[in-house]
Amino acid sequence: MLKEINQLRYEIVERAGKPTPPFFRSLRNAGITMAALGAILMGAPEGLPDMIHHWGGYMSLVGAVISALCQVTVEE
Repeated sequence: MLKEINQLRYEIVERAGKPTPPFFRSLRNAGITMAALGAILMGAPEGLPDMIHHWGGYMSLVGAVISALCQVTVEE
């Protein structure tokens, strides 16, 4: 079991270092932008509605997931 986990970890690190296809590069950059905007909304002043802070958290999460998935996408 531990051997499979180490192999998977090695494969993910190896894939992250390979070139990313152009479409996924632009999608990754959009995800990074979304995560940054979400962080800005989460750090907004307390005078704004709580819903804006919640949206900021969701935007940060979605942007980070999109960026991570696009980074490990490679051309075969």
